[in-house]
Amino acid sequence: MMDSLDETYSSWMRDVRLAKARLIVPADYLRRKPLDMFEDNSYTYEFDEDVETLVALDIDPEHAGGNPITPSQFAIRSVEHAATAADLIRNIVSQAGYAPQTFGLNIEGLAQSGTALRIREKKSYNTRGKKAAYWKAGLEKIMTAMIHLDAAIYPRAGSDAEHDVKVHFADNMANDISTTSAALNMLNSAMAASTEIKVAMLHPDWSKNQVMEETLKIMKEYGVATDAADPDDGDYHDDDTPQDEKEQQEE
Repeated sequence: MMDSLDETYSSWMRDVRLAKARLIVPADYLRRKPLDMFEDNSYTYEFDEDVETLVALDIDPEHAGGNPITPSQFAIRSVEHAATAADLIRNIVSQAGYAPQTFGLNIEGLAQSGTALRIREKKSYNTRGKKAAYWKAGLEKIMTAMIHLDAAIYPRAGSDAEHDVKVHFADNMANDISTTSAALNMLNSAMAASTEIKVAMLHPDWSKNQVMEETLKIMKEYGVATDAADPDDGDYHDDDTPQDEKEQQEE
């Protein structure tokens, strides 16, 4: 199909070249080349490229009809070539495992987001998930090896040799604010999520310290008592669990 697409564009460009305007005129209307001026049987002529006079016919001007100069210009089949190319591109994208809408095809008059967009581009998400699974293990091994190499070359100054890199691929299409707000409102009405979880859902790119800081601000603003550690007092660490919970787990 890629070869067919290349052939389609080649044919399109050929149509453009053939569509240049030409004038069909009697040979007597043209200038003979200087070298052939004194030869009787020479039929080589000079052509004026600026006026596109490219075709000379050996006809008698007196018997050429009312107008011996005939313009000739072929049509450029741009609509047919464009439709063929677009259809081939759609098939190529589909065979590669993606939805055409991901590449900007078949989106005329559509302005969808959220759930509708995910349903329409489900094929692209599935392909992306497969590729992420293929890359995940390889990237983790390569980056872990880099960490261990850094620890070996710069002992006690670089990375920790015990650390392993974990790769997580971010969502390539974040929900819009209206979709996220509706989800948070339903969770709040059902009392099914803590303030910290809701802040993390609203700001997935924030660190745990940022999430905890915003959570404390919200709870103080609404007068909700909390025993959570302030991220600025040095007792909260940006890891899996707060320091006080770690001490409880150790006990």
